[in-house]
Amino acid sequence: MTPERPTLPGAKGFRKHFWAYAAAFGATLVVNLGFGAGLPLFWPLAAWSVALAVHFFVASAADVQDDWVDERSLELRMRSYDFGHIDDIRDRAADRDRTVTHPLDTRPPEPRRRRR
Repeated sequence: MTPERPTLPGAKGFRKHFWAYAAAFGATLVVNLGFGAGLPLFWPLAAWSVALAVHFFVASAADVQDDWVDERSLELRMRSYDFGHIDDIRDRAADRDRTVTHPLDTRPPEPRRRRR
């Protein structure tokens, strides 16, 4: 089973940045609703949202743990259980079946190899 990753990455100060953004967003919402400030407060928050998104992607990439990567890659490899399909394609390519070879390929079929 894959270990759970935290929702907010902790690398590169992202959590502090997120909570500062959330507080600023709340304050902006209160000002907009209470005083009707309107659109001028939207643009700084929009720019900050883009910066927060970039920070999220950078912090998420930096916060990856090796054991999580190992277990996740093993899980993905184990899910690719359709090895029979791959063997079928390999056999058809060796037989020069027209469904898997280039139309101009005129080489004779290869001798069959024993499977391991």
